[in-house]
Amino acid sequence: MAKKRAASAYLTDFEMMAGGVLLCVYLLFLPFLSDKLFDQAAYLLGTAVPALLREQIVYWVLLLLAAGIFCRLLVTATQYLWAALSQTIAAAGLSLVLFYGLNELLFRFFEVVLGAKVNLSDTIITAQTAKAPQESLLVMVVLMPIVEELLFRGYVFGLLRGRDRVMAYGASCLLYTALYIGRLLLEGGGLPGVALVLQYLTVSAVLAWSYDKTGTIWTPVLVHITVNALA
Repeated sequence: MAKKRAASAYLTDFEMMAGGVLLCVYLLFLPFLSDKLFDQAAYLLGTAVPALLREQIVYWVLLLLAAGIFCRLLVTATQYLWAALSQTIAAAGLSLVLFYGLNELLFRFFEVVLGAKVNLSDTIITAQTAKAPQESLLVMVVLMPIVEELLFRGYVFGLLRGRDRVMAYGASCLLYTALYIGRLLLEGGGLPGVALVLQYLTVSAVLAWSYDKTGTIWTPVLVHITVNALA
């Protein structure tokens, strides 16, 4: 228990401040302003940056920033991962079973009740990878999961867990869901129904549980990477 508590330790003042800024950038800045900045850079440099290359640049920068901010968290989480490798793998496996089981139940329930036949996670991943699946693989399967787990589980959940565990689950789930609902709307997917919202609430809850259960951020990272790779 002591090791788990240390691995999911409360954030330092620097992590709280810098992590909050990075989270705001990820939620509010990137969806609306990143393309404008690239367009402005293209105008100044006289050459355009392809959309897929833009995405890779953005996520590499985000990963480097997140790794720098949460360096202590990553080091401690890695130490605990190797100290309790079998327990972490078992929790990751159970998380995958929970994810697919709950997701399938929700999908089938709302298919019958509301006629909703869309899986939000698969829809977004398909939209991201449709034009160039190989080029999108690095972002969707590696970079994005690590960045998002550091922000939504490592930062949001970790920030609130010591104060109120229910609040930690609620805030991390709602913010993560809001991010993807916003992305779906920006992609022109239309206003999603309650079924789609609940699908992402389920995803986030399972990822938060896997972090809470094992105390290492690498558990939700592993689960997230696996889910995206399979999708």
